[in-house]
Amino acid sequence: MDKGSSDRLQSNIWKIAVSDVLFSFGLISAIYILFFQFLGFNFEDIGLFEAVTSVVIITTELPTGVLADFVGRKWTVFAANTFMLLFALLLGFSSGGVLIIILAGLFSGLEFSFKSGAKTALLYDTLKVLQREENFLKISGKINAFSLVSGVCGMVLGAFLFGMNPRLPYWLWAVCIGLSLVFIATVYEPVKFEKEYTVKTYVTDMKNSILFVFKSKKLLWIAFFFFVADICAESYWDVFSQAHLKSVGLNPSVFGVIFAVFAGVNALASYYVDGIEKMLGEKKSLYVIIFVEVVLFAVMAYCNSGILLIFLLIVFTTNRKFAHLLEDYYKNRYIPSAKRASILSAVSVLYNGVFGGFLIIWLFGLSVDILGGSRTLVVCSFSVLISGLVLLQVRHSKFG
Repeated sequence: MDKGSSDRLQSNIWKIAVSDVLFSFGLISAIYILFFQFLGFNFEDIGLFEAVTSVVIITTELPTGVLADFVGRKWTVFAANTFMLLFALLLGFSSGGVLIIILAGLFSGLEFSFKSGAKTALLYDTLKVLQREENFLKISGKINAFSLVSGVCGMVLGAFLFGMNPRLPYWLWAVCIGLSLVFIATVYEPVKFEKEYTVKTYVTDMKNSILFVFKSKKLLWIAFFFFVADICAESYWDVFSQAHLKSVGLNPSVFGVIFAVFAGVNALASYYVDGIEKMLGEKKSLYVIIFVEVVLFAVMAYCNSGILLIFLLIVFTTNRKFAHLLEDYYKNRYIPSAKRASILSAVSVLYNGVFGGFLIIWLFGLSVDILGGSRTLVVCSFSVLISGLVLLQVRHSKFG
């Protein structure tokens, strides 16, 4: 590699970081439900928005992953950020209506799908071409840390601006997203692909991406392990966490501050994730993820103290962030550069589809309604313990 190409690739790292920090300046994070209500939408409308977003993700995530391996990862990430820019502008200047909800869900889902796989692939392949892929966890952890800090700052500022003018957070966030596009547009594509695509090859690549995951035993194990390690945690977070905080006497008016604290601690943990993983090693890291979650679910099931629950959720969210960063690092070691984005998207599709992610989240909510929150968390604790230990034993016997 000549010095010019090396310098351009080196600059990718800080450009990706700055773009992510700008995009993550989430001024709407703490007020988006309030803003929907400001526009006159009810909770049924908000549910429709979430439903449209989910349907779009399920139907487009794999096709957009394959597209990223065809047109390039930077332009796919550029498209993702553009969809979120449209989302911010749409709502920022909207006066309401069902069509707005549907379009917002469409843009939100497309942003997720276009970025899924492509964003990680862009950074990992940059480091791989530079022969620095062993630093992926360290660098991605630091980028994630700075982005989380940006998110906390945006959350606080967004809540303040909302009090002045509910539309201001969306307008300012649109400016930040626009700036993020400038940096992504100047990123140097690390891997060049010259394959000509037809509809037939496009469909074949989608099928082969799924098949690759099933044929690669180590990648399949990693995908399923982190599914088991996270699906109950995701279910709790999406369905019950806020109700749980309220049930122990915490006022929803302080939730913004509480979630900002969670994000701040996660940022600090993300910054040091590489050192933690190296200190523990892969095997111990995986055991830590499982046992921390098992203990947390068991203790949270009987927690009646607001302060204690906040502390437990700080550990809970930090453990999830640790798992997510390790998952990205471990998966990428078994994926070829030419198909990285599409295979990463395939893993995500398996998570929500074949592995039954959305079904389990629904069953979690049903269980809370029937059994109550405490018993559901006990069930989760035993489920994660048994399935996690079985998978770790399979890994030990099959892969050493």
